[in-house]
Amino acid sequence: MPILLHNYIEAFQKGDTAPDTAANANETLEPYVGTQVEVGAKAELGRVNLSAAVFRIEQANAYTDAVTNIYSEDGREIHIGGEFSVFGKVTENLTLGGGFTILRAYVDKIATADLEDKTPTGVPEKMARVYAEYALPWVKGLTITGGASYIGSQYVNSMNTLSIPSVVTGDVGARYQIKLYGRDLTLRFNVANVTDEDYWTTTGSSLSLGAPRTFAFSTSIKF
Repeated sequence: MPILLHNYIEAFQKGDTAPDTAANANETLEPYVGTQVEVGAKAELGRVNLSAAVFRIEQANAYTDAVTNIYSEDGREIHIGGEFSVFGKVTENLTLGGGFTILRAYVDKIATADLEDKTPTGVPEKMARVYAEYALPWVKGLTITGGASYIGSQYVNSMNTLSIPSVVTGDVGARYQIKLYGRDLTLRFNVANVTDEDYWTTTGSSLSLGAPRTFAFSTSIKF
């Protein structure tokens, strides 16, 4: 039976930081109040978990003025969208998961009329993720993992005349679980951006190169 969920969040949030290219570089703007309304549902079908939600987020809009080159707050960002995810066992050894988010983001109540209804910088309107793991039946405790992520194109200026393209990155890895002196020991190895894609990324006000192919190893033990 589906479980219905709803929540309303109103939070005092830290202001954005001006990018290095702005006249007031690295200045942190005034904090603001942001709100989020979300309605969703969760359901369990056998060994598969499903969830879906629609949401509306409102927060302060910040941008670099094309004339003064000053980064400041003006207007509000409105994000309206939906998300869906699924995760569960397909077989005893194979687990699959994934999800996607689609939203419409726009600037509202801004003094500069030319920026009204523009898409905020650094906001991808489409995102998706797929994930799989397979427990090797012939090697007890060893699980192979992999996944891929899609991030849609994003505008990097307030007039929406410059954007960075969408990107797909993948990762592969392995997890090995053994007993060590009666404790559960887990060893993990992962390769992020396995194809070593060259891409841009943004955190709203700052633009940088995405992380290259990265190798990581970790271990944990339960006491």
